[in-house]
Amino acid sequence: MFVTLVAFLCEASSGPAGRCVEEIVTDTSLSNITFQSCMIDGQIGIAQWMSEHPIYRAGWTLRRYKCVLAPTSEGHRLTQTPPTERDRPDELQSPDGHA
Repeated sequence: MFVTLVAFLCEASSGPAGRCVEEIVTDTSLSNITFQSCMIDGQIGIAQWMSEHPIYRAGWTLRRYKCVLAPTSEGHRLTQTPPTERDRPDELQSPDGHA
């Protein structure tokens, strides 16, 4: 199986509804990551990755991460799309699920 570790990062200085991005941190073709190691050690890997990438070293926070599983690398297509309402942090949503 092909595994991709994806981080959802938000710029701290732009406030609660600030700029957020999804970044691919690593995948099976770049490291020995497995789905289990992604779930257990994902935050550690992202912290190391952030320290190695100057743009994310300061002023950015990890909101969440996900481990994406695909049958093969050829079948895996992860697109960079803007976050949807569903992707917004819970604290930005009202109790009825709306912003």
